[in-house]
Amino acid sequence: MTITEAIKQVLAKKSPLTAAEIHRAIVEASLFEFKSKAAASIVRAQLRRHCEGVNAANASSKKEFRLVGADKYALISK
Repeated sequence: MTITEAIKQVLAKKSPLTAAEIHRAIVEASLFEFKSKAAASIVRAQLRRHCEGVNAANASSKKEFRLVGADKYALISK
């Protein structure tokens, strides 16, 4: 499972959530094994890469998430 897939699984159960809350849920459910001490930052970076309306140099063309307020994320409603 990728980090993005783990994020999607967490947000399918409950949202909106902050990046820190999503990271905590991934770890608690053992959805992904992070090998970095900066795992929460990695989750936030993946959220931003796949977030609609975020223009970044490393942005993905495949948008999976949307910002809710200033710092919470949810799945894009299909």
